[in-house]
Order: sequence, then structure tokens, then C-alpha cells
Amino acid sequence: MGQRSPQTGLCRGCPGSLTNFPNFKTDFDSLFPKRDLPPEHSDVVIIGGGIIGWSIAYWLKAKETRRNAIQVLVIERDNTYSKASTVLSAGGIRQQFSVEENIWMSSFSANFLRLINDHLGVVGEPPIDIQFNHSGYLFLASENEAAVLEENVNLQRRRGRREA
Repeated sequence: MGQRSPQTGLCRGCPGSLTNFPNFKTDFDSLFPKRDLPPEHSDVVIIGGGIIGWSIAYWLKAKETRRNAIQVLVIERDNTYSKASTVLSAGGIRQQFSVEENIWMSSFSANFLRLINDHLGVVGEPPIDIQFNHSGYLFLASENEAAVLEENVNLQRRRGRREA
């Protein structure tokens, strides 16, 4: 009969043992290539690769003062991103807000998407087509609500929003 290896616990020469097959790998590290595993160290771990997660990762890396100064790991259940929440959403970007920070953030996001290839394009690769269609919203309001909307439009225009 065969003998069990003290290192691996596998039995060489035992009937039905996987080690009887010439292509069987006993080096378990080779079964799980390092490229498929997350890094052993990350400075920042982001859970979720939707619009917020990838945006945080992108800007952390874009603002680095030296290459690989910050190790960022994004954990997303769908590594192709084809079924990620943001990709499957309707994709509206509303820019008509009453809070200055929201006006700035939504304007910045819409501009980033319009110029996506300037930020994320790869030389020698086809342009990225995210099918961004810049269109507007239609708000219906009562007379009382219309006054609030008008105040919001005035604020938006003071903050540089032409589409308001």
C-alpha cells in the first residue's frame, strides 16, 4: 500500500489517490494564484464598487503625490461591474438642488461623465462609451411649490449653473 506524506497528508500510491495522476498539483498555493486574492495590506478598503465606491477610489489614487503611496482596495461582489447597482440604475443626475454642496457635487459629477475619456480613457484603446445622455428634468409644482423652485433656480444660477 502507499504511504501518506507527512507534509501534505496525501497518500502516494494509494488506490484512488489524486497523487496517482501525473498532472495533480500538491502545491496548494498554485491552485489559488495570488492575482485572484486581495492584497495582504491596504490603507483604504472600500466596500462596494458603485458610483460612490469607485469615485472614492479614483480620487484617492488621482490625488497621490507619489505612485502607490496609498493602497486602495475596492470590494465588489461583481468583479465585471456589469451587474453592479450603479450600472443597472436608471442613471439620472439631478442638478437642481437647494443646498450649495449638492449643486456643486452634482455639477462636478455631470461634467466628469461628459469628459469621461479625459479622466479614464486609455491610450490606444477605443473611447469609453457610457451612453451618457445629458438631458433635463421637468418639475411640476403648485403655486406655493413654484416659489420654492424659483428660489432654488436663483441660487443655482448664482452658483454658476446655466441649466437651472
